[in-house]
Amino acid sequence: SKPKRPFWVWLISAFFLFSGVMNLSMLWLILTGNLNLPAEELAMIRKTSLAWTLGGLLPLANLAGAVSLFLLRRIAFYIFSGMFVAGVGNGLVQFLILDWSLQTISGQGLAQVFIGYAITLAVCIYTYHLKEQNILS
Repeated sequence: SKPKRPFWVWLISAFFLFSGVMNLSMLWLILTGNLNLPAEELAMIRKTSLAWTLGGLLPLANLAGAVSLFLLRRIAFYIFSGMFVAGVGNGLVQFLILDWSLQTISGQGLAQVFIGYAITLAVCIYTYHLKEQNILS
């Protein structure tokens, strides 16, 4: 028989599904011009195709990770791990190459970024344990 879906699988799947949908919605609003942003912020967003590519791929990975984890598939671990690596890489690229500095992002914004990384890392560790326990197939 199939293993019962743990509580954390429900919670993580719901969180990443919601997060992916919200991020894709925000990207759609920005791309269609239905979101009023200051000209400087819009220029920064449009400055590089890398940010747009990862900005669209990471929310799609959120959705794929949420669904695969909910279905208890082994690939969930790899999706979340890839998402973590890509997210950190994207953050480093934006910080180093796009002339970002600590003056560009608020302390609260920086804290949110690191909390997001910590959550994704914790999910990677959790899905690894599920994979090792053969809960993920």
